[in-house]
Amino acid sequence: MIAAILILIANPFALQWQPTLFTHPSFVVTVTHYSSSRAETDDSPAVGACGRVGPGTVALSRDLFRIYGCGTRVEVGGAPYVVRDTMHGRWRLRADVWMPSRRAALRAGKRTDVMEVR
Repeated sequence: MIAAILILIANPFALQWQPTLFTHPSFVVTVTHYSSSRAETDDSPAVGACGRVGPGTVALSRDLFRIYGCGTRVEVGGAPYVVRDTMHGRWRLRADVWMPSRRAALRAGKRTDVMEVR
């Protein structure tokens, strides 16, 4: 502790701010997939929390959605998405990628990947 204080006094630029740490946060998330069929949603299947859902849409768990809400651009596994929906409150650190059909969503499965906020 004393050594760290002495280093800062001797060199005030020892701790340099790195903007990438603050502008593009990354999270390890569980990635799942969903479709907006009537069997999986209410009576308005193509409408998410932020409007219409479709290709390029991702739904975030509510812990992430509170911080990075509607319209936030993210990359999940290197692919770009826009946050347009949210998930049930029981999920934590999850990204749910929209797929055109239930079959495609099931085929894509579940994995752990990195989500980077853009």
